[in-house]
Amino acid sequence: MTSPHPSKTKIVHDYQTTFVFCRQGQHRWPHPNTWNWRVTLGFRRKPLEYRLNLVCETCGTMAIDKIDAHTGEKTRSYRWPDGYRIPSDADVSRTDLRLEMLHRISGEAEVIEPEQKKAAGQ
Repeated sequence: MTSPHPSKTKIVHDYQTTFVFCRQGQHRWPHPNTWNWRVTLGFRRKPLEYRLNLVCETCGTMAIDKIDAHTGEKTRSYRWPDGYRIPSDADVSRTDLRLEMLHRISGEAEVIEPEQKKAAGQ
């Protein structure tokens, strides 16, 4: 049975550049000094849960952290911008996206010749 999606190569090639970089674990969350915490109050106005919404400054992905006020247990869920999610049956791996990232930056990367590497002590 064939996938109803375009080929893996086409999906990766057409994927938005900001999403390629963020999917490599490089989300840019806001600095902690700017975080906006919210608290859910329960009986007698005692805190039940603290909630923090973080929005990636690069791609717009939202991470929603919830922390239980009594146990400290934390859960995280996400909301993704349109176009971010890749269907699971499209068989696109992190490695596919990493290689695509390298392909996209290859024209911009600084080239370090072996002699330069020795001189720099690397």
